[in-house]
Amino acid sequence: MIRDWLEHIAARWAGGRFDECQFGHGDHSTLDVNLRDGAPFRVFDAPRYETERAGYCDGRDEVSRAILANRWWEDAGTALIAQHCSGGAVIDIGSHVGWYTVQAAKRGCWVLAVDASVEHLRVLEHNTMDYSDQVVLCRGWIGDATPPIGVPRGTSSVKLVKIDIEGGEADAVAALWPLFASKFIEYALIEVSPVFTGADKAEDTVRRLLSLGYRAYIVPNRAEQTRNMHEVTEGNVRQTMKERPQMDLWWVRC
Repeated sequence: MIRDWLEHIAARWAGGRFDECQFGHGDHSTLDVNLRDGAPFRVFDAPRYETERAGYCDGRDEVSRAILANRWWEDAGTALIAQHCSGGAVIDIGSHVGWYTVQAAKRGCWVLAVDASVEHLRVLEHNTMDYSDQVVLCRGWIGDATPPIGVPRGTSSVKLVKIDIEGGEADAVAALWPLFASKFIEYALIEVSPVFTGADKAEDTVRRLLSLGYRAYIVPNRAEQTRNMHEVTEGNVRQTMKERPQMDLWWVRC
């Protein structure tokens, strides 16, 4: 039932504008690494493409660079997934090479992985081979024309929504608004980017979710700091958006 619903969303969201390398590299090189926990994981060979001039390139990305250097990605965000995700549905918007998709799937979740890059999804598909029955892929661009998703029958809730699309978070929230408004989503991990959207638009997105009764916390750098996260409230949201160019917010249904 959950997979059928996720496949329905994938069909509605597929298409639109796609990210493509601006340098004509073709298929970008990848590297296989062993993570801190011993699990294999495939990333792009980011150092190979670092010297290129400015412009979009699938192979040159911070996720792959960080995983190659540290054999891990986002300690605190990963820790929050481990603490709160156990079974249920997950929607990963901006899934990239699949870090959070894998983290959720390995904990028994059904995951819809949405990304605008066919190369990202190809690497993600490799990284989720052991969980292929649990993961639905969607190559789609989330924008202001993306149709909203209604609350399904026969599914109790969405365990987690993760949004990381570099300034497109307002469009993603709008596409998921019926689920947020009905409190159907338990947790959300959303990158908010005033640096791309401007502080006013970022503030508006955050206020919309706060108005529904969700509580928001700034995700720290280290996993142990998740026990005492700074809360974003109606009173401090404007200053927070002005002071921070980009941040991950952990949302909790209340």
